[in-house]
Amino acid sequence: MGIPIPITKEDLEGVSGEAGLRPFPFSSNGKWTQHTAQVTGIEIFEGDRTDFLVIRGRNGEYGVRVSVQLDPEFVANDYGQDTSKQRERNKDRLIKALAAFDLATIKGNNVELEPSRFPKAVGKIFAFSIQGAIENNAPKLNERGYQRTNISFKGATSGLLPVVVPDCAANTGTAASCATNASISVDYVDDDIPF
Repeated sequence: MGIPIPITKEDLEGVSGEAGLRPFPFSSNGKWTQHTAQVTGIEIFEGDRTDFLVIRGRNGEYGVRVSVQLDPEFVANDYGQDTSKQRERNKDRLIKALAAFDLATIKGNNVELEPSRFPKAVGKIFAFSIQGAIENNAPKLNERGYQRTNISFKGATSGLLPVVVPDCAANTGTAASCATNASISVDYVDDDIPF
């Protein structure tokens, strides 16, 4: 006979019992480290302030999540930077992701994201850079005590390269502190996006 517990069928469905992947190694001193990953999934995350295209990637035991704002006009953290340049970077990042995985169609003069194309992107390889965020010459930490990271999506590439651990690599932790728990940002922090 089973023991009743206070969760529902909906709570349990879709949850994996697997440990997950390790975050890609990065330099904790703010220098960029280049990596490649194979797409394992693409989805849309509806955030509180803006929606994101979320690209999940894997290379061996390492995993990464790259999030791209679907509204380039939205500036997540306005710290007095040149917002017009930030909007241009947001637009460039979105265009690069759409083109790399052929995720858009053109209707007249408008572009539409086509979620029906997401499965075709699985298995494609992309390049990205990762950097440990620095603030006042010290690592910038998230609420869990891990160093925040910045991810820069570079685009599609032809080959999956081995993961190289850089000199001055941050402690990437164990599977329990895997990429699914990492805070990832590109000039913004998308802590609102669950992995």
